[in-house]
Amino acid sequence: MRKWLCPALLAFLTMCGCSAGRNSGSVGGGGNSGLGQLYVASNSSILHFSNALAATGNVAPVATISGAATTLSSPQHLLIDPTANRLFIANAGASSVVIYESVAAVTGNTPPTRTICWYRTIWRSIR
Repeated sequence: MRKWLCPALLAFLTMCGCSAGRNSGSVGGGGNSGLGQLYVASNSSILHFSNALAATGNVAPVATISGAATTLSSPQHLLIDPTANRLFIANAGASSVVIYESVAAVTGNTPPTRTICWYRTIWRSIR
């Protein structure tokens, strides 16, 4: 049951005007310009590339969000709200969505601004 919750929540947010990526995918937006920012889910981290619209070749990320404080575990879906510079990450391994505000400035082992958890709540309601 929990496998459809992350995509359902992100689909709702996409309808509200956000941009979505799927399965270690990437999304553009964010940052000061709102263009050229690229976020990629990789194992238990998020890679941030700047100026992705003009980048070519082997480009290093400008920031990596990873570490225990991030609570990232198998991030699979990304959704960016470029207007608010906010990143939503479907954290499949932890049955949650983590949210970073001012994501263009986030780097390293930074905890999310907030986390939406639902697995235990739904499990109790369907038993």
